[in-house]
Amino acid sequence: VVAEHLRRRGYITSLEAIDKYGITRLAVIIWRLKKGNSKRAPMDIDTEMRMFDTRYGKTEAAVYAYEDKDVRNSAAG
Repeated sequence: VVAEHLRRRGYITSLEAIDKYGITRLAVIIWRLKKGNSKRAPMDIDTEMRMFDTRYGKTEAAVYAYEDKDVRNSAAG
């Protein structure tokens, strides 16, 4: 689910993962996607820490971004 979301949208945050998919441990899923396995190639996912406003002030949270290099390379060629 997270891999498909990244392919469609290009990024995901923990809040999106909780709201849309009920996923509370997004970092673990991202780690597994980056690592890959025998059925799936590793995904090149970047992590960027950003500041967000909350009702309690500011907080820092990760934004996970994915760019399909195959799509980018075919568009450039």
